[in-house]
Amino acid sequence: MSRRDDSSGDLDDVRREIDAIDDAILDLLKRRFAVVEKVKEIKGLSGDTRGIALRPAREAQVVRRLVAASQGVVPGATVAKLWFELMAAASRFQSPITIHLPQSARRLEHQDLIRFHAGAELPVVEHRQAADAVRAAAGSPGGIGLCPLDEGDGTLSGVEEDCMRALFGVLDRNVKIVARLPFVAGTSTVAALVVGQVPFDPSGDDVSLFAAEGGELTDEALAAAGFVSVAPSKAYAGGDWRVFSVAGYVADDDARLTDAGLEGLRRIGGYATAIDLGET
Repeated sequence: MSRRDDSSGDLDDVRREIDAIDDAILDLLKRRFAVVEKVKEIKGLSGDTRGIALRPAREAQVVRRLVAASQGVVPGATVAKLWFELMAAASRFQSPITIHLPQSARRLEHQDLIRFHAGAELPVVEHRQAADAVRAAAGSPGGIGLCPLDEGDGTLSGVEEDCMRALFGVLDRNVKIVARLPFVAGTSTVAALVVGQVPFDPSGDDVSLFAAEGGELTDEALAAAGFVSVAPSKAYAGGDWRVFSVAGYVADDDARLTDAGLEGLRRIGGYATAIDLGET
């Protein structure tokens, strides 16, 4: 047998091993979706069938754990993308989901951003105005809106402003900020907030967001109450609103929120802190 024939035989053996691994992966995926079916049944029996199935905090916990467990053998970004796709498919299996995206100068990049984190199969509806995307998300339990963030060059400042104005207008409709993308640092050239009728739950490493109307509340007042700012507050709506970002998950009943100096502070959600693959 020639050396070429030997190498061909070795390659066939390796390919058969890969096929066997693929079959095992598929079997595990079938088991996972069978468990998701149980989750769906339990929700139906308990009457918990309203709203969207996406749970950004849970997804963040899963991705953090698996990226760390991969130990660099599998690229962290690949692990994140695969599991985000898998979890998005499981969420769609439980309830319909639609992404509402405003038009912008970088809309194609924002489409890639949301598809990395929410799956390639989710339907995306484009809106001419950022406020329309937020209101569409607010008007549907299965809708999520993407609010592009300006990264300092000014090209998206108007879109970000319009999104935040619209969010302030629907805060009483159980709509909040639930995620900040990208969750995996360095996987996108754009950033955005995700809003919708989704719970903001603790993931273990979070940023909580608050807004105050009137512009009178200051970063110093929050610091005096024991909050740790992760960035300077930002003004919107001509300075009529100010948004504060503080470290950690702050619950609705946090005693610091009742401080007399924090009157008018409204909890508007938050997000799981992004992972940096360079530090994983």
